[in-house]
Amino acid sequence: VADDLRKAFGLRNVVSVPNSVDIQRIQALSREPLPANLSALFERPVVMTIGALGFQKGHDVLLRAFAQVKRAGFPHRLVIAGEGEDQDKLRALIGELELRDAVELIGYIRNPFPLLRQADLFVLSSRFEGFALVLAEAMALGIPIVSTDCNCGPREVLAGGRCGVLVSVDNVEELAAGIMKVLSDKELACSLRAAGLSEVKKRDVRVWSPRFIDAIVGL
Repeated sequence: VADDLRKAFGLRNVVSVPNSVDIQRIQALSREPLPANLSALFERPVVMTIGALGFQKGHDVLLRAFAQVKRAGFPHRLVIAGEGEDQDKLRALIGELELRDAVELIGYIRNPFPLLRQADLFVLSSRFEGFALVLAEAMALGIPIVSTDCNCGPREVLAGGRCGVLVSVDNVEELAAGIMKVLSDKELACSLRAAGLSEVKKRDVRVWSPRFIDAIVGL
């Protein structure tokens, strides 16, 4: 984004301060009880995503990829938290792909962190992003990640792929393969958990706040 501003407007005094995350707050919120009406979802292992139900987030691609995961014999449930204009389209696609017993659209959740903490994998299928803060939030809870390598955000947040599996945008086969790779490789999942927790500490609000203040003061 900083580079785009320099190129588009000829700006020179551009300071980039990435979004921060409040790790302590996220971890504290994750310890709240699961909503009673959703706790049964976690009787099976869960793949989870969070995001508005619209074109940007690529949930249609995720559903098609998850259909391949199910056909490969994985017992997992896909839980999608969020609401948006594509809800009816996605419900129809769930039916078309015969995933009604394996996918749950749970709508907007005020505090999604207790659910995210219980997930085996977080998937971001976005076609484009601004920063993809939700990846950093998943990392703060030690959840392995598979994400599209979209513009912009995921590659930077995931340290070039060290903290999560990156796949091509709009590629059903790659996304399915990435999901199955992490779900079937416990050693890989553990290494992604550890790398994510280590990396996200660099983005903690207590680390970034002084840099943000310094940037403002320096303008």
